[in-house]
Amino acid sequence: MNIALITTKSLTIEKFLLPFVDVCLNNNDSLVLLCNSVHKLKDQKYISDDIDTFDVNFPSSWFEILNPWFMLGVFYRTRRFLNSHKGHVFYIHTPVATHIVRISSLFLNIKIVYHVHGFRFHDQGKVLKNYFSEKIELVLSKATTKFITINKDDYKFVCNRIKKSVNLIHGVGVDTNKLIKIAKNKKIKNSKLIIGVVGAYKIEKGYDDIINLVKVLDADIEIEIHCYGYGDKRLIRSRVANRQSNHVGIFFHDFSNNILNIISGFDLLIHPSRREGLPVSVMEAMCLGVPIVATNIRGCRDLINDKIDGRLYPPKDVHALHAILDDFLINKTKYDNYAKLAQSKCIENFDAKEKAKEMYDIVGEVYES
Repeated sequence: MNIALITTKSLTIEKFLLPFVDVCLNNNDSLVLLCNSVHKLKDQKYISDDIDTFDVNFPSSWFEILNPWFMLGVFYRTRRFLNSHKGHVFYIHTPVATHIVRISSLFLNIKIVYHVHGFRFHDQGKVLKNYFSEKIELVLSKATTKFITINKDDYKFVCNRIKKSVNLIHGVGVDTNKLIKIAKNKKIKNSKLIIGVVGAYKIEKGYDDIINLVKVLDADIEIEIHCYGYGDKRLIRSRVANRQSNHVGIFFHDFSNNILNIISGFDLLIHPSRREGLPVSVMEAMCLGVPIVATNIRGCRDLINDKIDGRLYPPKDVHALHAILDDFLINKTKYDNYAKLAQSKCIENFDAKEKAKEMYDIVGEVYES
């Protein structure tokens, strides 16, 4: 089978798609990778030197997107790649790359599998942005042979609105064997309550919920809320200065390469995000046996069943989040039982190697069609 794996950034392949690459290599397929700075994957030994690679400098800012000469170069290189690999099935990820690939494929009659990691038009409260994003997807879907979605909401959208062939695969999975080993070496109980938040320092990740929770939380025990994420944390951190309640502290950290061990040390993970595809940090916490409270949005509710293997609350409803935390403090054993059920679910359903095989089979069906 001839497969072209395309993402905007090499980091996406590094973090999520190496199990898929391994499946392709184990089946002796012809595989070529296309993304920004693809050489980094070979430099850092994530892939072998004999894998074919092709570099396209996909735009990473609005300045580049609005630069006509830059974008003409991107479309030229992308179309040249597509045209020279017509015998391949093009397996595409991430919005920027997928939009450019599908526009560039006009009149080429090629097979494209789009793995949707969360349509952008499900943002809450962004009516105009959602409208145009949805219309763009409806147009570009005509150049898509097959969709793979990672949550039920996106799956229903493809079925009902786009009306194209689609499969539902819950994410790219996690390394369950590695996480189980970490969980077995879990540290002793904390003397204080440690709550964790893992997500980029962006408004859409729901840090307002955490900030507002700190303002109203007044606990009888010492609580520390530790946040880990990419991006500029200074603006978020400044909004909670001198507003912390008694016995409650909040701390903002850069993302860590040791994040799995850090998550395993949490007594509770809160995932307050406003928009998700299928949150990997929640899957990791599930496999590590950490109790989870998440927003009741697409992706999160695909992973967590409220009051069965975790808790869900409406986005921005800090009073509901506060009530759940009060319940957690009173009924810790109940939440430990939630965590055990979530751990079993994750091990059974979200192993990265098994997900890679599912993706490979779908890509193979399109290739043979």
